[in-house]
Amino acid sequence: MPIQLDLAPYVERARTSKWKRVDIPLLVNKYRRAQADNAAMQNRIEERITAQLRHRELLMRKQVLLLRVQKARERVAEHAQWMERENRRVRAQRQQTQEKMKHLKQAIYNLENSKNSLHNDSLYKSGLLEQRKELALIRSQLLDKKKELVFELLTILPILPVNDQQCRVINIVLPNNGDYASVPRGVLAAALGYVVHIVKMIAGYLGVVLPFRMESRGSQSIIYKEGSSTKYPLYLQSNERELWTAVTALNINVAYLCASQGFLPGKHQIPQTLLNLRRLLQSPNLGADTPPRKWHGLGRDKQQAEKDPTLGDWEFI
Repeated sequence: MPIQLDLAPYVERARTSKWKRVDIPLLVNKYRRAQADNAAMQNRIEERITAQLRHRELLMRKQVLLLRVQKARERVAEHAQWMERENRRVRAQRQQTQEKMKHLKQAIYNLENSKNSLHNDSLYKSGLLEQRKELALIRSQLLDKKKELVFELLTILPILPVNDQQCRVINIVLPNNGDYASVPRGVLAAALGYVVHIVKMIAGYLGVVLPFRMESRGSQSIIYKEGSSTKYPLYLQSNERELWTAVTALNINVAYLCASQGFLPGKHQIPQTLLNLRRLLQSPNLGADTPPRKWHGLGRDKQQAEKDPTLGDWEFI
């Protein structure tokens, strides 16, 4: 607060002073100006202190935010390292499966050679019986290994139900009916990138050649037209129709993969991308070498496809 000065003693002294030339009003004005200057200086000091306190508070907030960002980056880096370790483990298991498949092919080759070289019926039958048992055992082990790899993959990249209308892959939720028009394009691109990766890995484990070639590029994955180098993005660019065309081809790949394992989706089940992958896990023939029906029969007819925007460009299919 400004300092209050009592001017009465000074005025009285000035009046009774022997120095008659003292200008009392001038003296009063000087004191008042000094008082005003003092008040202004105190106000400036208070404003400066307030500004410094505010600046320190902003610096502290900035340091807290930087610390949070650093911790978040560390968590992301740890998760990336964990994913890399899991990918290496899955690749190693895939190599082991390929080695077993090579042994299986060699066993089949040896079986054929033995069949041609055996002339005695009894020896032929006994040797063939043993080799068939060995082949059945190897096929059983291979079937179990395929199932194990598929289940381990979907443990790393889980597909779980949220409710009766939705499923989620990792932490991305998609509707079960296959109508992705209301899903934000960035979220849809990330989910489709995960689906492409999962489908490619499962197809590799099971030895299934899909109708449409795909490239897993995360949220910018692509799919190719059958027998062509024409590619369609599984993310929104300038042409939204190309996106739905790519989604249709992806759904047919999923349905083809299900059909190869003994589960043939109905016409209205083909757009149910995540649900079909979950149904694939429940197939009792998972891992069996069962050729699917002709994939062209998995889709709807052209008139139905033109009415349903989730099926994309029928001419592409």
